[in-house]
Amino acid sequence: MPDASSKLPVAVVGGGLAGLAAAWKLKSLGVPAVGFEASARLGGLIQTERWEDSVYEHGPDGFLLRRPQAKELCDALGVPLQPLSPLPQNIYIASRRGIFPLPKGLGLLVPTDWLSFFTSPLLSPLGRLRLALEPWLGKRPPTSSVTDESLASFIRRRFGREAYETLAEPLLGGVWNTDPEILSLRASFPHYADLEQSAGSVLRGLGRSQALPVEGGGLASPVGGMGTLIEALEQACGGIWQTRARVRSIQKLPQGFWLDLGSGQGSAVRGVLLALPPRAASELVQDLSNRAGSLLSDIPSGGIGTLSMTLRAEDFYRPLDAWGVLFTKSSGSLIDGFQWSSSKWGHRSGADRVVVRAFFGGFKNPGFLDADNVVDAALEALRPWLKASARPLHTAIRRWQTAFPQIKVGHLERLGEVEALLPPEISLAGQGYRGVGMPAVIASAFLAAQKWAAI
Repeated sequence: MPDASSKLPVAVVGGGLAGLAAAWKLKSLGVPAVGFEASARLGGLIQTERWEDSVYEHGPDGFLLRRPQAKELCDALGVPLQPLSPLPQNIYIASRRGIFPLPKGLGLLVPTDWLSFFTSPLLSPLGRLRLALEPWLGKRPPTSSVTDESLASFIRRRFGREAYETLAEPLLGGVWNTDPEILSLRASFPHYADLEQSAGSVLRGLGRSQALPVEGGGLASPVGGMGTLIEALEQACGGIWQTRARVRSIQKLPQGFWLDLGSGQGSAVRGVLLALPPRAASELVQDLSNRAGSLLSDIPSGGIGTLSMTLRAEDFYRPLDAWGVLFTKSSGSLIDGFQWSSSKWGHRSGADRVVVRAFFGGFKNPGFLDADNVVDAALEALRPWLKASARPLHTAIRRWQTAFPQIKVGHLERLGEVEALLPPEISLAGQGYRGVGMPAVIASAFLAAQKWAAI
């Protein structure tokens, strides 16, 4: 005979992408749910803004198709997608040596077209040779007690200092917006560690499998911008969400849990899916497990800022013929990188106009996040493409102070301990746990929701 708690809903706390996806999945499974979001809007980091004919994305602007979860969710909701515009699948790297495109066939790190790689000036001749020697280094001895290391340590050890500074730091560290000196290899790019152990070499392992670099894959985005996915999710959830509803504590009841909403308000639920960043989740699990709360609170968060600009096409004297440009620390730029949005995605700007998005205040220049000269710094960083007289027709700035959990070495072990300490009816989902990017976030939400299907 089922207990009384089986009639209670499952609570989803946090109305970002993870929370919305989890609530939608619970509803599709026939599981009663209620959602609580502390702010006045749903969607979290996903914000789409329009100015005249320009479309600005203040959060993610697309997702990889290699992992199917985001596409499948859009298909299920009837959200039409557009693929990446037919431009060269390339990106520029700006370093102290100059500005050069990634060599043809180079993923985030691994060459597949060696002729293009060896003729590219992106790395020095010695830097290219050092990277190419990776298959002859052998693997870390199996007797080593090291179970995890930083991404920076691994890349320098396997591919050399120059490959780290010019490729891994802006490309791989940028994916996670975390300094590679502290970023956990096992949590971020475990396939590199696995290839070293299984084949003795990352390059040799990929060659044996005859696989494309695992970080590759096509990109897609909702036709109307990311905001259309949030609108579709909110509509599909059927009004279960309460905004401006901050959960202040979670208390264990004889059957289920009590969510304190303050001012004498609250809700009895049978389980809680915390779709919150680790620091925010730590405050809510503290009463359930002090140790779990402490472990989550030890995961720091980093910031990032975005500046979207509409400019006249005639103000550019070089074509925007790639996804954008990333700046290494050695470049001296205050801007972390640019996405050339209207080149990357069709129909994101009006006739004879260009939309670009700058990123600033990330792990390379955290002190610049609150700067008041961001527009001037962005225009200066664009000078290799942009005329000196150019001024934007319109700008929009967003500053995300604690948007990105910093996934430090040993992260997976700490997370495993947290999950073991929490009651089985409490789940974690979202960015900062087991992956970044929309597919990973959605996958974590689906996994957390799916366990209620058989209960």
